[in-house]
Amino acid sequence: MRPVSAAAVKPKSSKRQKSEEVILDAFERTLIRDGLHKIGVNAVMREAGLAKPLLYDYFDDLNGLAKAWVARRGIWPGQHEGSFMSDEDRKRNRDPYDQLKSLLVGFANGLRGNPVALELLAADLTGSRLLGDALSDLRQKWRDNLEMQISQDSLPEEIDIEKFITIFYPAIVYLCLRSRRGEPLGTMDLSQDEGWQKATGIIARAIDDLAAFEKMKTMLSVDE
Repeated sequence: MRPVSAAAVKPKSSKRQKSEEVILDAFERTLIRDGLHKIGVNAVMREAGLAKPLLYDYFDDLNGLAKAWVARRGIWPGQHEGSFMSDEDRKRNRDPYDQLKSLLVGFANGLRGNPVALELLAADLTGSRLLGDALSDLRQKWRDNLEMQISQDSLPEEIDIEKFITIFYPAIVYLCLRSRRGEPLGTMDLSQDEGWQKATGIIARAIDDLAAFEKMKTMLSVDE
């Protein structure tokens, strides 16, 4: 059997492109309404109003559909905007730790407003294997994007980026998930802006505390 050359691969028809977008929209709506653990091919295609075989023709399976959604819709906040931190914040924050704090808090605020991302993250944290490949792509997209922002902001090498991500990423995701479900945390109603701002303020102060500790370690190592 002869291999198919790149020139022989036909571009997608406009009808197929439109149908794919309809299915992606339906996947998003179904995911937000029902959650990942209840989503299925039948529910998605019923929402799309299209024949079930089209999903298999275009995306192979539900996992392929989820991966296509991640690739095309930009699941992580800031991916299409180009930065988790505004130009104003970047100019104001001369201290590299303040820049990192703005990046992480900006990510938290963007993620809170992304219900599809939160549903997929919830599945990831609970060990769902339904969309394992798509969830792996999702995690890598965020890390690549954040590292890109960090490199653009020229943060010094002595900042242990891995440490900050390891500590604050799970905390941010946890707060966002509780906000999504309308679950309070102590006296904070995370579904309301006031409670959310209080929570992100706590995250910001914790970042400041860790930054102060890291600066102290750097100073002591220089003195030795």
